[in-house]
Amino acid sequence: MDTIQLKGGVSTDSLKVSVLRERLVKRRDEIVANLCRIDDQRRAVANHVEWMDEDTYSHRRELFRLLSRSWHEEIYQVDQALERLLAGRYGICLGCAGTIEIARLEAFPESEYCDPCHGVWERIARP
Repeated sequence: MDTIQLKGGVSTDSLKVSVLRERLVKRRDEIVANLCRIDDQRRAVANHVEWMDEDTYSHRRELFRLLSRSWHEEIYQVDQALERLLAGRYGICLGCAGTIEIARLEAFPESEYCDPCHGVWERIARP
């Protein structure tokens, strides 16, 4: 399959499955590399605590924890997008089951929601 079949039978040649898959896989690889760097830095800090006070050490550990969590959340989103792509559900909004805008998918290939649903989700998620 070289094009994505969107809801209502609409397909697009500008949004090739192979291109999106490559972008998602590339992004996943970048995230994995970032997680490895964070782990390396975390180990380096843990091995050299003698040059830091306790507050600095605690703050550094918390920073690594938050960065790691953020990267794990993003890798989950990318993996979910790859699963939707393989299952033929890519480009379908999880909120309204409508079509996710082409521009949105091109900008954010891991998008789960169309623009209107994403706006609602953002308002709900950020009180």
